[in-house]
Order: sequence, then C-alpha cells, then structure tokens
Amino acid sequence: SRTVVYQSRPLPDGATLIAFTDVTDARQLESALAARSAALAEAERLKRDFVGNVSYELRTPLTTIIGYSELLERSGENLSERGRSHAAAVRVAATQLARSIDDVLDMAQIDADEMALDVEDVRVAELLTRAAERWAPEALAGEVTISVEHPDDVGLIRGDNRRLLQILDHLVENALRQTPAKGHVTIAARRALG
Repeated sequence: SRTVVYQSRPLPDGATLIAFTDVTDARQLESALAARSAALAEAERLKRDFVGNVSYELRTPLTTIIGYSELLERSGENLSERGRSHAAAVRVAATQLARSIDDVLDMAQIDADEMALDVEDVRVAELLTRAAERWAPEALAGEVTISVEHPDDVGLIRGDNRRLLQILDHLVENALRQTPAKGHVTIAARRALG
C-alpha cells in the first residue's frame, strides 16, 4: 500500500488544483524510527531493572559475609591468629566487592542520566583528612604511611561530599595497592588561581 498526501487549491476560473505527494517511504521511516526508539527505551528500562535486581541479590549475601567475618575476627581465643587473618581477608574482599557493586549502580544511574547529586559546601581539608583516616588501617597493614598536605586557606568547594569521598577512596585504595612496604602516599590539595 502507498501513503499519499494531497492538497487542493481553488483556481480563479472556478476549477480546483489538486497536488499529490507520495510519502510512503517517509512514513515507513518515521514508523521504523519510532519503533526503534521504543525498543531502546525498553532496553534501557530492562538494563536498569537488571542492574538493580542483581545488585540487591548480591548485596544481601555480602552483608551476611561481612557480618560473620567481622564476628570471626572478634572471636578472640576461640579462633587461631591464622583463622582471624583469613576472616579479615574475607571481610576486606567482601567489602571491596560491595563497593564495586555500588560503583556499577552509580554507572548505571549516570548512563541513564538519573544520577542525583547532593551539592553543598565541602571543606577540602576535612575531606582529605577523612579519606586518610578511612584508609589508615590498610596503610598500616601494608606498612605504608599516609599524609595529608594542603595550605591553611585551601577552603571550600561546591560538590557532593559523599561522591567526592568516593573518588578519593578509589584513588587512595589504588595508591596503597601500588605502593610497596615502607612507601608513602600523600593526599594533597591546593587552590587553583583564577
């Protein structure tokens, strides 16, 4: 079948001019584009649902693993030093996996343009200090020292405190992983001029 658009115009002599245009191809293209757009939207929805469901299904057992490994670590003399070390390794690995799941969820939100930021004034010095304190136990275990450097007037920035700390966590974790024993990791900030 064909799709035709027509227009009619009266002429001065009393006749009528009728013009026809075959728009079959254009209508088929519009229909195909609309179907493709609907399919992409459905695929995005399915992807978000999948990521959300998988994340939930993974988080639940991870919470249990982390909880029991912490309990084993604190079990005192009921568990050998080697057993406590293994429990600590399980806790660290499960915590890293939980953080990776959070990162996947964040990436899915960013990809879907649904990431909501909680923008506020963030004290840079406090942000750096918190990151250093959070990673102090891992640094100590790896025989790496962490220091924080910034000028007294480093001040404030506008941003999402939790997301900025998340970024610093990734950077410090990677730095600790790549730094040999007796090494040093410095978390530093300075004000940019202009």
